[in-house]
Amino acid sequence: MAREYYFSIAATADCNFVGEVDGGARIDLTYGQPAAGGGISTDPSKLSTETKRAIKDYLRATMSLKQGASIPDSELIPSTYQGKMAAAMQLGYDEGKRPVLPEGWCGLQATLRSGRVWLLVGTDGVIAFDGRMTICDVDGIVIGAHILGRADLNAVVAPSPKKREPVVPPGGDPYETWKRGFPPHSYLPLALPMTFDVADYPSSDATAQGAIDAAAPFAARYVSLGRTFFVAVGAATFRGGPFSHLESVTLDVYRLGGGALQ
Repeated sequence: MAREYYFSIAATADCNFVGEVDGGARIDLTYGQPAAGGGISTDPSKLSTETKRAIKDYLRATMSLKQGASIPDSELIPSTYQGKMAAAMQLGYDEGKRPVLPEGWCGLQATLRSGRVWLLVGTDGVIAFDGRMTICDVDGIVIGAHILGRADLNAVVAPSPKKREPVVPPGGDPYETWKRGFPPHSYLPLALPMTFDVADYPSSDATAQGAIDAAAPFAARYVSLGRTFFVAVGAATFRGGPFSHLESVTLDVYRLGGGALQ
């Protein structure tokens, strides 16, 4: 199935071990914004060639640049080109001549407002994820995300300078291995379904009218997040120690297929 890259998520993880229950163990996990970089953003290098070309053409028209004028990929970060649009409007840019935003995805630059995941680590070694995030883009557009899926502790790998080695030995018990403790910085590959909800208007953070007007066409593009299928691919990293807690999560979010939900 074809997939299209949308954006990346990097978050810290603070775990509250609730306790062992019938069938496994319960953990409440809270996501946090990394102190040193990270967060939620589109990596321009991962955008398709067609998307890059469409955004650059749009920027040339919006900023009255010559056709074919060079625009580096670093300019394709939403916080960069949305800011340019807002500045142009505040200087009296004629909105009636605004070029139409290209069809398709145009990127996201956002912060993680809140995030919580309810984890059930099963005695069979399967982790069930049920989590939600609230993110806010650079112009105050609020997006809600829901992550619901499963992962297998048998897939946990210990970091090694030479090769990645499974933490759970062949025929071993993944749940008991997790209880005893994984090596620090071991990681679990993830592929989790995601769904999104998008607010109709910018939040109270978008105070400048120019910024709100500039954000409007991008907010319309975000609506597509609620009408298509997505999967988040990446890894969760463990701190180590008994009942090993997660310390961070990194994910790349992809749209699956070519059709929209009707």
